[in-house]
Amino acid sequence: MKALFGLLVMLAGVSHGMETHCDATLDGAQCYGALGGTVSLQLMTIDTPVSSLQLSSQCLTHGEMRVTCSSEGDGPQYSWTLDGHTQRDTEASPGDQTNTMTLKRGLSGDLTCTVKNHISSVTVSKKISPCEGPGVNVFVYFQLLQVFILLTVCLGSYWFYKKKTSSQAQDQ
Repeated sequence: MKALFGLLVMLAGVSHGMETHCDATLDGAQCYGALGGTVSLQLMTIDTPVSSLQLSSQCLTHGEMRVTCSSEGDGPQYSWTLDGHTQRDTEASPGDQTNTMTLKRGLSGDLTCTVKNHISSVTVSKKISPCEGPGVNVFVYFQLLQVFILLTVCLGSYWFYKKKTSSQAQDQ
């Protein structure tokens, strides 16, 4: 009777698609399955879809801008466009998960970073505005210099006028 019951249970498992999944990539993995059932073995790790794409920017001296594109995934390849025009001045270390580019002073527009690997491709865009560089600071310094010169002329004129009126008062 027990043998008949065991046979029925085994046939029910086979007829209901009894399937066991086993990750053989783990250290010391031992895979088991039911007699007559299906055992699904994972024999290699699955590489990732480029993911977690981020685009950041930082203003540098002289009005330049450093933009960095970072991602997760295997073997990323980066490409850049600014308003649809390919940008080539990029820096990336082999095996690195980031790519950096320095934009010249005064550039603005829609900056796009595209990251590809052998599995997927992801794109991120950011509208960038020019950084304020020393050109703006020179303008401010020039305005301050004009104010200083104007104050010096006014104070000098006032001092000269006071000295002249004071000497005229002593002469009388």
